[in-house]
Amino acid sequence: MKQNKKFWISLTLTLLWCAFIFTRSMQAGEESAAESGWVLAFVQTIFPGITEHAVRKLAHFSEFLLLGAMSTLTQFQTNQKNPTPSLLFGLLCAMADETIQLTVPGRSGRVQDVWIDFAGVTVAVTATFLFHHFHQKKSK
Repeated sequence: MKQNKKFWISLTLTLLWCAFIFTRSMQAGEESAAESGWVLAFVQTIFPGITEHAVRKLAHFSEFLLLGAMSTLTQFQTNQKNPTPSLLFGLLCAMADETIQLTVPGRSGRVQDVWIDFAGVTVAVTATFLFHHFHQKKSK
């Protein structure tokens, strides 16, 4: 019963994060640019010279990095040891995210961003599976 509860909590948090990503994509271009502006100003205090383009692409990667980790942790609650479901979920979310942006004024969906998003998912899924694998080995 406890495992089942953990699964549902983990799944809910993963789906809420996915919804958060989608709501960010639903922001009009001007609103998104304004938000990126203050993030850029903050990041530039740490990394002078970083561009808005780089910050936006890092945001894509980071959002989907977290999604990939959350998806994989959810999958572990079902004792599945195959990364394919988490990778497929991440790819579908990335495609849906960019498709949403095609319908929003001032935004554009880009194939390049799907690849950046999926790279974040892939890094997270790989790292999470490797960590889990080595942790399991160490426990035995």
